[in-house]
Amino acid sequence: MTTRTSEMEHETHVNGRSSIGTVKAAITDRMPSNLDDAGDAMSDAVRAVRTSVAGAPDENVLLAASLAAGMSIGLLVGGAPRLLAAGTLAAAVALGATLLGRRPGATRRPGASAA
Repeated sequence: MTTRTSEMEHETHVNGRSSIGTVKAAITDRMPSNLDDAGDAMSDAVRAVRTSVAGAPDENVLLAASLAAGMSIGLLVGGAPRLLAAGTLAAAVALGATLLGRRPGATRRPGASAA
């Protein structure tokens, strides 16, 4: 009985390896096309966000920036991975920069003459 059990374990181990190899080959074959599709989808998403932010009122952009900043602080305090918190902080900074760029005279320094 011990011999039969060890034969079954050996067969399962060999079959497990071959199925893992098959899965690995399938993933490797599909990876380039999946990455290309993800890149295209990301470009479309960025374009859609830029379009929607450009047409949004200042109050909505301010609300979105505040929400993103609050989420970032909450994630940092809550112990979430720093990469996730940095992503939300980057969104807050981008929205804040968009909002600052909309204000008239945003590029002038305080106290500088307009002429």
